[in-house]
Amino acid sequence: MCRVDGCANKPRSKHETLCHTHYYRLYRHGDVNHTSRCPPNLSIMDKPGGCWEFAGRKNKDGYGQVKHNGTYAGAHRWAYLAWVGTIPAGHVVRHKCDNPPCINPEHLETGTQADNVADAVAKGRNRTHRNLTTPQVERIEELVSEGWTHARIESMLNLSSGTVSKIMSGQLYLRRE
Repeated sequence: MCRVDGCANKPRSKHETLCHTHYYRLYRHGDVNHTSRCPPNLSIMDKPGGCWEFAGRKNKDGYGQVKHNGTYAGAHRWAYLAWVGTIPAGHVVRHKCDNPPCINPEHLETGTQADNVADAVAKGRNRTHRNLTTPQVERIEELVSEGWTHARIESMLNLSSGTVSKIMSGQLYLRRE
């Protein structure tokens, strides 16, 4: 049996005294009882400007992806959890540096999704919505008040799905003329 108190697992081989789990914890963290919320593959590459770019898998938008318990999650979320603390309910982790693979905790902050969208629009990063003007938004609001469905408005104006809902709920802030 594994030499760690309370562990009933078999050792990795007949020549070892630790099970795979405790051997890995000792090898990776120097402590057989280490239980980190941060997965071990949160590797980084230091870049000029202070960004720590995630060196592993990235999604199509360039955000680092960490597989944990069978699902992928943002590396920046793991970095925030590991080095800063908990993420408030209803909040997302935002990049102050506008660099999607960055996991430097000094470059991360929490905020609502509406804050994130407003920041993207203000900086011209929101490709889907940045060309909508105040008159267009007013027209969308008018069509909704006349009873048009969101899907019909989006189809007519060639907008992405969900745009009208975001405008009507105040989640999407657009350029005002």
